Amino acid sequence: MSQDQTKARREALRSFLITKRLRVTPKDVGLTPTKQRRRFSGLTREELCELTGISVTWYSWLEAARPIKVSTKVLDRLCEALLLNEDERAYLFRLTSPAEQPITATDIEIKLLETMVTGFTGGSAIVLDKRWNIVTQNALGWAIFRAQQPIPRWSRNVVALHFLCDESHRLHVDYEASSRVMVGRLRSDYASLLPDEEVDELITYLRAESAIFRRLWDTGDLTTWRRRNELMVGDGIGRIVHGTINATLTHPRGHSVFFQPVFPELDGELKLAKLTEVAQESPL
Repeated sequence: MSQDQTKARREALRSFLITKRLRVTPKDVGLTPTKQRRRFSGLTREELCELTGISVTWYSWLEAARPIKVSTKVLDRLCEALLLNEDERAYLFRLTSPAEQPITATDIEIKLLETMVTGFTGGSAIVLDKRWNIVTQNALGWAIFRAQQPIPRWSRNVVALHFLCDESHRLHVDYEASSRVMVGRLRSDYASLLPDEEVDELITYLRAESAIFRRLWDTGDLTTWRRRNELMVGDGIGRIVHGTINATLTHPRGHSVFFQPVFPELDGELKLAKLTEVAQESPL
C-alpha cells in the first residue's frame, strides 16, 4: 500500500471513529454521564476507553490519524462499544486492512458478464464499477430508469443520477431509504479505493449540490442492503415492487452486478410485460 493510500485510510478511520463516538450517548451503553459540563451528548474518549479497556492515550493517537497498528480484538471492542451494525463493522475492518489488489479481466470474461446481464428478462440488471459508473445494463433497466436525465461530467454515475436528477425523487417511492442505501454502499466501496481523485471529486460536488447527500454522508452511517424497493415508473406503468440481488464478482475488476427482479405483487407480471414493450425502444 502506498503512503498516500495509508494516509487516506487513517484519515477516513479518524473521521469515522469520531463521528460514531459522538452519536453514542452514555445512556445508550449503560454508563452514567460524568457530572462535569458536557459540550456534546456523545461519548467522551475516556468513556469509550472505559468501555473497551483501551488506553486513552493510545486511542487519542487513533483519532489523530497516527500510524499505529490495530488488532482484531481492539476493533471488535470498538465495534461493540460504538454500537456498529454489520455494514459499519465491515467498513471499519476494511479501513484497517491491506488494500485490495486490482484484478485484470480477460475479454472473454467481460463478454460473458455482459451477456448474462443484457439477457436478464425478469427486471433491471446492471454492472457498476467501484466508482458506481455504469459499465453495462439491460434494456429493462433502461426502460425503468430512463426518466433520469444525464448529467454533465457524471452522465454514467448512478449516485450522481440519484441525487441530482429531480426525476429520481419521483421514481423512488421511499426516496430517503433508497438514498441511505446508496450513500452506504458508496462509502463502503470507497474504503477500498482510498485515495481516489474521481470519487473525491464526486463526493465534494454532491455535498455542495445535494442537501440530502450532504446530511447522509456526514452522519457516517452505513446501510448497504435493501431487499425490497418500490418504484413509480412512467409510461403509464405505475408502481412496481422489485428486489435486489447483488454479486460482487472476482472478475472483472471487482465490478458489482445488481439484478432487480420485479415481484408479482401489484400486477407485477403485467407491468413487466409493458416494460418489455418499452424496452424495445432501448438504444442498448
